[in-house]
Amino acid sequence: MYIPQLGYKSQIYLILHVNEMLIAGRNQTEIRRLKQSLHDKFSMKKLGQDRHILGMRIERNQMMKILRLSPFDYIWKVLTQFNMENVKPMHQQTGSFHIVSSNVNTLSS
Repeated sequence: MYIPQLGYKSQIYLILHVNEMLIAGRNQTEIRRLKQSLHDKFSMKKLGQDRHILGMRIERNQMMKILRLSPFDYIWKVLTQFNMENVKPMHQQTGSFHIVSSNVNTLSS
C-alpha cells in the first residue's frame, strides 16, 4: 500500500499486488494525476470499477462516500476448499490491551 502525503482531503490510497491495483481517494483531480503518471511510465489497461481485489469484495456506498473491503468471498472460498462449509461460527475473545494516555507513565486497561 502506498499513501502519498498530500494532506487529509487529498490523500490517495494505492494498493498493488502482482497484477491487481486499486486507487482510492477523495480528490478526483489527484487520482487522475496519479493514474496519468502511472500510465506514462507503465503499460496499463483500464478495466472499469473493480468489484474484487485480493479475493475480497469491494463494497461502495457513494451517497455516504464509503469504500469497504469485505473478506466474506475469500473466507467462503477457503472454507469450501477445506470442506468446512458447515462449521459453526464461534466468537473469539480478543486479548487484553493497554491504552497509553497523554500522561507519562500512566497506563489504563
